[in-house]
Amino acid sequence: MVSEMDGVFWDSDEGNDQRVAEASMRKHQAEFETMGFREGLDIGKDKTMQEGFDRGFSIGIDLCLRLGERMGGLKAIEDICKLRGETPDEKVVELSKEMAKITADHAFEREGDSRCVSG
Repeated sequence: MVSEMDGVFWDSDEGNDQRVAEASMRKHQAEFETMGFREGLDIGKDKTMQEGFDRGFSIGIDLCLRLGERMGGLKAIEDICKLRGETPDEKVVELSKEMAKITADHAFEREGDSRCVSG
């Protein structure tokens, strides 16, 4: 048995359905835009971080190789002097000791820290 009240619940109002569909579409569009924006930020961060790492790694390798060559040279001078029974020059010994104290904290520039060596 169908009553007049059944139409209130079951009849569709096309104008209302259209508004609901449009609202739903705007909501989903906003969600997708937000997701796209976040993904773009993540990709940008990853790329920037990788480029920074690559640059820092290259600078670090170059610096460490040059430092290692010089430290090795000083140590060789000291050892040759000792093998000959001579006393190594005081400047060579002092410089060798100072270079042995160098750490990454001393070798690389930190933002806002003028005490460090820049590359």
